[in-house]
Amino acid sequence: MAPRKLKAHRQGCWIEATGSDFLRLRFRWRLPTATGLHNFSESTTLGDTPENRSVLSKQAAIIGA
Repeated sequence: MAPRKLKAHRQGCWIEATGSDFLRLRFRWRLPTATGLHNFSESTTLGDTPENRSVLSKQAAIIGA
């Protein structure tokens, strides 16, 4: 029997556009009192433009670290 491959848990932060063309930060985080990863999101009032994505990418890198 072949050994099982371990799934990599995605613990980072990424940028998504909402349905109304605003940007939000999405991330998964492990809570100390619960098991597994939980999904979180932070909405912004920034529109979906390349300039705003570059601003949020710096914050996403900090949150993802």
